[in-house]
Amino acid sequence: MKFIFNVPTRLLKGQIWIAVCGIVAAFALSTCGVLRKLADTSSPGYDQIGGLVRDSGFEEESWGISAPPGYGEYAEINIDEKIKHKGRRSGHVYLQRHPRGNVRVLHAWTQTLQAVPPGARIRFGGWVRAERGTQVSLSLRCEFETPVNGKRYVSVETEQPTKFGEFQYVEKTVVMPASTATALSLHAGLSDLGEVWFDNLFVRILKD
Repeated sequence: MKFIFNVPTRLLKGQIWIAVCGIVAAFALSTCGVLRKLADTSSPGYDQIGGLVRDSGFEEESWGISAPPGYGEYAEINIDEKIKHKGRRSGHVYLQRHPRGNVRVLHAWTQTLQAVPPGARIRFGGWVRAERGTQVSLSLRCEFETPVNGKRYVSVETEQPTKFGEFQYVEKTVVMPASTATALSLHAGLSDLGEVWFDNLFVRILKD
């Protein structure tokens, strides 16, 4: 006995096409899930642009402020959406006068970073726009369990920008001391009068 099924060709093709699309969609979703997982876990705490710095372009609220109480009476530390190097925002610092006489106090954007191994080579920097006469302070500060040369912390700054009124790239490469660091932080601001913008800042561990 023979069974003959008369299935319309158009209907059969449609069913096959739906089945194929379903398989492709399922594969695509599973692949995206794997890629997303790899992107999240392959390098914890290490941003593709900023390295150890989260939100290198000041696009989100990932930065803290280091300044004396009441700094808003004589200084500005805010996000600027008009002047920026890349993206939508930059970190702006304007120091109109000193808080007490001529005593210089750092007013800066700051971020605590994850610890790095002793002896690691670190490069840090970014894009800076300063008004003429402004002494910029873009520094990496490291605190230690055991004092290094009698000091509990070391602070290293990048070179001063040589151009004013436009963004300029600055950087500095340092070798971490052999002593174990308890805290590592990046500071971007001013200790003297002036105005500056920071954008796309980074701290990266260099490979040998």
